[in-house]
Amino acid sequence: MPVPVPTPRGLWYTYRLWSDLFKGTWPEVQKRIQFYLSKYFYKDDLLKAFLFDRDFAELPKNRFIDYARYLNYYASDIKETTLKMGEASKRARLPYQEVINFVEKPNVKIDVVGNITEYVMSQELVNRTDGNLRAFLVEKPKTADDPVLRLASLFESGGAEYKCRLERSTYFFQARTNLTLDYPLDNQDTLRTVDLGPSNNLRSLEDSILLNSIGVSAVVYFDRNGELYFFMKYRRPDEGIFGRMFGTTWRVTSQIGVAPIERAAST
Repeated sequence: MPVPVPTPRGLWYTYRLWSDLFKGTWPEVQKRIQFYLSKYFYKDDLLKAFLFDRDFAELPKNRFIDYARYLNYYASDIKETTLKMGEASKRARLPYQEVINFVEKPNVKIDVVGNITEYVMSQELVNRTDGNLRAFLVEKPKTADDPVLRLASLFESGGAEYKCRLERSTYFFQARTNLTLDYPLDNQDTLRTVDLGPSNNLRSLEDSILLNSIGVSAVVYFDRNGELYFFMKYRRPDEGIFGRMFGTTWRVTSQIGVAPIERAAST
């Protein structure tokens, strides 16, 4: 078996990691080793090296979702960004559509319009996606049919204000649609092609047949003497649609806010 050859940048960050690990007094070193062995918090320069060395053209893929197809189908709905580390930079094309950038527009306000009603999937779509759900649960039998919120519409109402409409649903409807986009339907179509817009773009939320649930993803970090440490959790094989990878959070769904949001929307 060939032995992987570390890159110069990888060697430099390995040196930095070990030199930082063993500096100071022995009690400090012991505490630092215990901290690193927790496998939950990582220094910012190490995470920068992970991100910068990653080939973003190699996107995750399994039998349910092939993210590379996003780049092929939705050419106008791609997030392009520049990653920088020191004087070096690289461009990355990410399979996401950015609607609101809260870093650039921190004062954006989103209001929920009307009451939160119950989502009803058409019987035709239920029949067509029964195979999707069965296949998903075979691979991920521990999946729970927890409550979720469906984003039925989102539109800008002027300036930094947006309005949205929400519907109650459950996680199995998400598994039938968004989480099995590229799984063949009864006639070898997929939900990605069925839900494709007329100009090879993402359909509006109002027109989409997918569940399109909302959730929360957070970046947790702390500052110790000017050095940033970020929380990263390694997903087990049965966690999320893609396991065996690092993530900042996993399935922090909107179920924790269903009741408070509904009360606020109806007042």
